[in-house]
Amino acid sequence: MPSTLQRTPIEKQIYAKVLLDSGATIRAVMAKVKLSNETVIAIKRNQEYSSSQLEEFKRRLPFKAYKLADDVIDLIDPNEIKKAPLNIKMMAFGIAIDKARDLEGSNRPQINIVNIVNECKKTRDKLEDQLKSIDTQLLNVKTVINHNEI
Repeated sequence: MPSTLQRTPIEKQIYAKVLLDSGATIRAVMAKVKLSNETVIAIKRNQEYSSSQLEEFKRRLPFKAYKLADDVIDLIDPNEIKKAPLNIKMMAFGIAIDKARDLEGSNRPQINIVNIVNECKKTRDKLEDQLKSIDTQLLNVKTVINHNEI
């Protein structure tokens, strides 16, 4: 691995590699990931990334997002909110409520597994009745055919 990549955190390397693989230009990747031209070119040429590295990156990403959210919320001064226009206050309120509900799990649809199982049983019973009816009709047709052959 080139020395420039050894000094670059794997998260940045994977992020840059994903951007490059998605068609982003070297300049765009340099600006977005804040890496040098030499480093981005080394990342583009490097084929040593593994799916386990990507999975590890994905696993850690939510924790980083929570840390960022915590840092940002600590920077919001209630006086700034008081000074904001009404529409911004309402938008902030709505987003805060939605995010709180998401974190509590109350924005998720409620599923009653008993109802689902009962519906499956009703559907199965209906299908079994239809199959019995088809079997009976086939038996009747076979009987008529056998009777006509005699």
